[in-house]
Amino acid sequence: MGWNIALVDNTVEFSEACAKALFAVGGDDDLWYEIEELQIDDKRYQLSFSEDHMEHMDYLHREDILAILLKFKVNGDITFTSNEGDNAGYSWGYRFKDGVLTELVGQLIFTEVQN
Repeated sequence: MGWNIALVDNTVEFSEACAKALFAVGGDDDLWYEIEELQIDDKRYQLSFSEDHMEHMDYLHREDILAILLKFKVNGDITFTSNEGDNAGYSWGYRFKDGVLTELVGQLIFTEVQN
């Protein structure tokens, strides 16, 4: 039995050519069943992350996926958090900027409400 992680942010958008390259490698592994799952509108595409994949939702450790995103020089952040399981309380992510990947770590901070 697994646990769920949650997608926090996904600001990475890319072209149809990038989407086709991603689908060519990810479609075979059931990341996406059809390329339309990556489509936002007529000209914009974005990675999708399935809650059904639970703690395996983050597939960005895959070198083939990362290589395509870096080749197409995508920009933006994709971040996740976990509130259950052996990594409860851990938040992480990826920042893409012009063909460079930087890994991110995060933390949840609570502040008092000022009345």
